[in-house]
Amino acid sequence: MKKILLIVVAAFAAANVSAANGVKSNFPKAQKAMVAPDAHLGILSKSVNASAMQSANVATLDASNLVANVKKNAPSASDLIPCYSEESGMCLSGLGMLYQNMYEGASYLVEGGKAYFKPYANVPGIIEGVVETVPNQFSSIGADSITFSCTEPIATLVATGAKLYFEPCDWANYAPVRMDGVKTFGAYYLAEAGELYIPEILAIYEEEASTPYHDSYVLYNLDLYPQSLYAEYTSKAIVEWMSLRDGSTQTNDKALAIFGEDCIWVKGVDLGFNEEAWVKFDVDEADESLYVVEQDQALGHADLTTDGTNYFPAILSTVGALHNNGQVTAFNAAENYISKYRWSDNADDTSTLAITGNTVFSDYGYMMAPTGLTGATLSHALFNVTITYESIVGIKEVKGNKQQNDAIYNIAGQRVAKDYKGLVIKNGKKYLVK
Repeated sequence: MKKILLIVVAAFAAANVSAANGVKSNFPKAQKAMVAPDAHLGILSKSVNASAMQSANVATLDASNLVANVKKNAPSASDLIPCYSEESGMCLSGLGMLYQNMYEGASYLVEGGKAYFKPYANVPGIIEGVVETVPNQFSSIGADSITFSCTEPIATLVATGAKLYFEPCDWANYAPVRMDGVKTFGAYYLAEAGELYIPEILAIYEEEASTPYHDSYVLYNLDLYPQSLYAEYTSKAIVEWMSLRDGSTQTNDKALAIFGEDCIWVKGVDLGFNEEAWVKFDVDEADESLYVVEQDQALGHADLTTDGTNYFPAILSTVGALHNNGQVTAFNAAENYISKYRWSDNADDTSTLAITGNTVFSDYGYMMAPTGLTGATLSHALFNVTITYESIVGIKEVKGNKQQNDAIYNIAGQRVAKDYKGLVIKNGKKYLVK
């Protein structure tokens, strides 16, 4: 199996930061704590009809409607480091948080005792913070604490002149709520790994409003790593599927695949609404040639309708379904609403994740309509992800001897000691040793 493993020692360190501080380990997992696993069943008769799902534009804040509030002496956005957060959250008021993969809208920079954080790619403002003068005062494993200040607006709305603020918030009745008087939030920074961990729930607010400016701009649990750290483990990919709505076949030849230790993240899977979304394929522990996509991975915000007239804010998420001769028959409830994929290595040195049996990959739209929670699906059959192993940085997979041994080599093929730091090859697989 042609898999490249991303092993980041800092990820283990981050878990210990959270345990030491009692924050991250207690934060609710959205798909378990916020969304009932059988939430689909009450509307099954409506939602399995894929043709009922229609969409306006994927909801986003138009950057052209904003004016940046720039601080003097602060770095420009281009000076900040683009990053990924492997597991973050996306919210819809009345529904709660859903698990979001590989959030890439944020960037940051820590230097000279100051920290700079830009939470959204299309919102111009930068939040400034200060690295605490007492090193490691909140952690026993080497993380510096940072306090970010929210006293300055990050942007101004062109139409109304209203100021937008980025602040921490609380959670009540499945909705984020502004915390009056709280104008700072904390973070932890591991300089050796370049990791910035922010355990707070954060949102954009207009002036003194009590609720966020828009659901699309609520974040939680950001564990940020530089995107460059993932570059060596990112391959080009091709996604193909047949829509059960109209029978058309669609292809995205600009998809990306990032290899994790027990998973693969693929960008470009959701061709129906948001090609920028990442979907996580987890390896099946009982059968390593099988991967699954779990339910309730958030794909994006949109305005959806089931009648073609009335549109309501919604979150698009993953859900596994079943089909019979091209007709969706039910959600895959017997297997926890997952969709299944078989891994195969091809003669042309590519590898494929192909959907198995009568499983269907579906977008599911959670809508908060006046009548309550409702939804609809857009389902994809004959679903394939072909990984081409064309590295985005020009380094392809190194084929090694399949015999298992403890020999370690650097990227130039030279044998190195076990304490060697950097990109290494062991048993034909790449590892990053920090």
